Amino acid sequence: MLQPPLPPDTLWPETEVGSWRLLGRAGCGTYGAVYRAVPSGQEPQEHVALKLALYPGDKRFEREAELLSRIHHPAVPRLRERGEWVGGPWGKPYPYLVMDWVEGAPLYHWARSTRPTTRQIFRLLAQLGHALQATHDVGCLHRDVKGDNVLVGPEGVLTLVDFGCGTYPGATPLTEGPLAPGTRPYRSPQALRHQRSSWRNRTPYEASPADDVYAMGVTAYRMVTGVYPPLSIEKAVRPTPCQLNPHVRPELSVLIERMLSESPRKRGSAEELAHALEAAAVNAGPEADVPFVITEQVRTQYVLPPTRRGAPSRLRELARLTPALAAVAAYVLLSFFAMQDAPTPAWAFRAGIGLEETRMAGMADAAVDASYLLPLSQWARRAPTIPVFAYDMPSRPLKHQKRPPCTRRGETEINGGCWVRLDLELPCKDGGYEWKGRCYMPMGADERPDSSRYP
Repeated sequence: MLQPPLPPDTLWPETEVGSWRLLGRAGCGTYGAVYRAVPSGQEPQEHVALKLALYPGDKRFEREAELLSRIHHPAVPRLRERGEWVGGPWGKPYPYLVMDWVEGAPLYHWARSTRPTTRQIFRLLAQLGHALQATHDVGCLHRDVKGDNVLVGPEGVLTLVDFGCGTYPGATPLTEGPLAPGTRPYRSPQALRHQRSSWRNRTPYEASPADDVYAMGVTAYRMVTGVYPPLSIEKAVRPTPCQLNPHVRPELSVLIERMLSESPRKRGSAEELAHALEAAAVNAGPEADVPFVITEQVRTQYVLPPTRRGAPSRLRELARLTPALAAVAAYVLLSFFAMQDAPTPAWAFRAGIGLEETRMAGMADAAVDASYLLPLSQWARRAPTIPVFAYDMPSRPLKHQKRPPCTRRGETEINGGCWVRLDLELPCKDGGYEWKGRCYMPMGADERPDSSRYP
């Protein structure tokens, strides 16, 4: 019996995509799946990363290809080829990009597992500054600088990846709204204020290199403290990195605070910061060679006071209910909001969901099935104070967590386990795990990993 054509995020090894042969899937995001691949019909000498769109004709890939073709820097993946793969359940054309394969771990995971020295952190952040400057020099912006998009190789070599949210002069807007796609905790003060005033000013926000520099500061702040800085529009005092973590050298704390300056002009350019970081690495004394430490005490000592809001969100109100009732209510509420015209996600075909049913599951990543989401009571309880840190997504499934195939509505496969996305603001609260700027809960897991070290 013939098997139905597979969607682009579930292709088997040995599948041919253009002139490339897939070896296996390396990861999957909101808009694309990344496969390890080699040239077809040849002895594999080196691997490449083939990023395949999840939606037919996705214009984001055209923009990302243009960005990568303009940037020439060792810390930015080299674009090798672009093309279209015709397939999937509907035989539609899906764009793909072929780039250099990058070996490395996401920045925050790397920092926890290797315990780098302050000198290594200086040099690593300098590499990120140079990669951003190379991007800005050709008129481009990344617009989604964060730990997940910074990979660190075995020798401490940094690569800035995922330019899918980037832009360049003359690029056609792909989304509506005051802000382009991105991750909220990394937004600059200017971007957040523009979003807040969008009810009277409907013009899109024009990002600048200073926005990328601010996001670099948030990335550095979280790497050395384990927490996000409070959003710039919140009425909260931001402790300096060395106040939060005594292991942070004062000179590193000062440079991070400079990146997080309220004024874009005071932040300086990515190149200026890269040179300052390199100079600090050279001039630092022997104390800069002590392994860096982020303890659980450091991660939890800073607590934001409750913020005043006009009206709590629907999901926050649901958190006051009992866990079982909250799960049912959240499912009904999110299914109602999901009934809108949207691209059919590739995961829908994996479970045999038809087009009409897909409209009901448009927000399936956030829908909750009470019979499978065991730890719901953990996040349904509201604490009097809210910690600003979130648990990072573990690199492997938790004990007793459901493994793929993740075929039920609302399930997403991440790092070999099944997860459900919660429609909550960052930072994730009361048991949430953060992944790519979203909050997730494990399906069927009954214990949390040791948060003081990377599993």
